[in-house]
Amino acid sequence: MVASLRFGAAPWALTFKGFSLDTRLFIAVLGLALLDSLNPMLFAGELFVLRGAHPERRAFAFIAGVFVVMVVGGLLLAGGLTRWVAAYFSRLPDEVWLLAQVALGLGLVLFGLSYRTHADVRVVRKPPSGLFGPFLFGALLMLNEVTTAVPYFAAIALMSEASLTPSEWLIGLLVYNLVFVVPLLTFVAVHRAYRDHFDVVSDRIDGWMRKWGPRVLRYGSLAFGVLLLGGAAVTVALS
Repeated sequence: MVASLRFGAAPWALTFKGFSLDTRLFIAVLGLALLDSLNPMLFAGELFVLRGAHPERRAFAFIAGVFVVMVVGGLLLAGGLTRWVAAYFSRLPDEVWLLAQVALGLGLVLFGLSYRTHADVRVVRKPPSGLFGPFLFGALLMLNEVTTAVPYFAAIALMSEASLTPSEWLIGLLVYNLVFVVPLLTFVAVHRAYRDHFDVVSDRIDGWMRKWGPRVLRYGSLAFGVLLLGGAAVTVALS
């Protein structure tokens, strides 16, 4: 691939065999991708996948699931999904939002009160050896992390405002997501180089998550549920 810098309407435009992109935009998208790639939940998910039979092959399936969701989500956002969703929900009356907030708050409080923080002692689980399971796991985990995807939304907004051609926009999207999965690929490389030590560290992290994960989930659900109910109560009192 031949790259060159040229001057024109867009200062410091980066050209790759006919593809051009403002270097300032390229750096901004790259920086947002690096920030977005530091996702502890995805790291924990991949550590789980790297246990059991064929760990590296399964890790690649997990990464593929994450990558597919990111790319498809970016294409949907670029296609105007956010505008359609915003237009639809803007027509809902305030009472519907208030009832939804109360229902969600009650659900979180009930979940937190009933959730057990002391799980029964069990043999450490090993993930199955298939590939579809980790692919689906990566896809679902990435969907769950949509609330943390602010850098991704910002990058899509920047590219959408830059009047890029469809091919330039697609390449920018692929570059972002390739950078996003670099830390996940690094885990695979580290596992290959230091397999024995990696398994020891993975066991320690797994034990920590088993001990503290349920507590964080329970008390976090209670706190957020109470916050939602309190906000709904204040809204009713002031209306």
